[in-house]
Amino acid sequence: MKKLYLLRHAKSSWGDAELKDFNRPLDDRGFDDARLIGKRLHEADPNPPDLIMASPAKRAATTARLIADELGYLPDDIRFHPGLYLASVPGLLEVLHSTEDSVDKMLVVGHNPGLTDLTVFLTDYLIDNIPTCGLFCIETPVQSWQQLERRCGTVTYFDYPKKIS
Repeated sequence: MKKLYLLRHAKSSWGDAELKDFNRPLDDRGFDDARLIGKRLHEADPNPPDLIMASPAKRAATTARLIADELGYLPDDIRFHPGLYLASVPGLLEVLHSTEDSVDKMLVVGHNPGLTDLTVFLTDYLIDNIPTCGLFCIETPVQSWQQLERRCGTVTYFDYPKKIS
């Protein structure tokens, strides 16, 4: 069985219109939200993932580092993959399919609309838009990441900063 956590990056800043999209940082709320979701994830699943993989875009990379810190995962062990930046479902699947099978639990930090579309593709869970710092856990019966395909998984966890517990 493989467990896949999909996390949309936290709230980013639009304060500098000259800044390229790739370089947009988190805003203050984004920092707080990432820490909050990291704490909630640690409470829900105290064992850190085998792998955290993130888009190298500043907002996703910072989100991944903040989450990793809350999970007790070494930030230097985060794998930054350029294929996660603004990727569509085929691009995301290509990245996931290339993951070594020794990884049983993985957290991927990326962007919309790709993560929303991937969640729907893998599970048929109906959602229009994963909110910033929204986190899904998808459990699958597959033995290899290469076996990920349409409707192979089940959503077992969904959280986001404004969700009332």
